[in-house]
Amino acid sequence: MSDAPIVVTKLDAAKRQLRAAITLWFTGGDPVAIHTLAAAAHEIVHTLFRRKGLSGLLFDSPRIRDDKRAEFARAAKAAATFFKHAQRDPDGTLEFNPAMNDGLLMFTTYGLQLMGEPHEGPEKTLMFWFMAHEPRFFEGDVLDNFAQIEGFEAFINASKQQFFELCKLAFRGIPATHDEILRAMSQGPSNN
Repeated sequence: MSDAPIVVTKLDAAKRQLRAAITLWFTGGDPVAIHTLAAAAHEIVHTLFRRKGLSGLLFDSPRIRDDKRAEFARAAKAAATFFKHAQRDPDGTLEFNPAMNDGLLMFTTYGLQLMGEPHEGPEKTLMFWFMAHEPRFFEGDVLDNFAQIEGFEAFINASKQQFFELCKLAFRGIPATHDEILRAMSQGPSNN
C-alpha cells in the first residue's frame, strides 16, 4: 500500500467504513470495531441522505414518534459515542449488544441504495445474507429468488464467513459447482 495522500469524499469515506465493517462482520471481527466503523458510516450516509431531500432512514424513521425522536437518536448513538469519547466518563463501562450491528449495517446499506449508490460485493453480500436468513424483514417472498440458484442449499446452510467467501466467488463470475462450494466452505477467508 502506498503512503501517498489520497483524496476522499465524505461519501467515499462512508462506503469504505461500511465495507470494512461488513467484512469484519462476516469474518468474525471485533464487534466494537464493527460498530464504530458502521456508526461512522451511518452518520455520514444519514446526513447525505437528508441533504438529498430523503427521509425515513434510521434516525428519522416515520415509525419513531416525533416527541421521542431525540431520545431514540441518543439511545441509538450511545454505544458509538461511548466507543469514541472518554471526556465525560473516563472510567465508564457499557453493556453492548453486538446484534445492534446488524441493523446499523442494514440501514446504512439501504440508505446508500436509496441514494442511488451501486452496491459493491460486501453490500450485496450483506443484503443477500439477510434476505436468505431473515426473509421476514423483506416484502414479498425473497427466498423464491434464491431457490433458483444452483447450490442455494450450500449458501443458506453456510456460516457467515463461508457465505462471504461463496459470494466473492459468485460476484467474480466463478461458477459455484458443488465441489467448488465445498472447497470454498472448507477454506478460511481469502484476501480477494
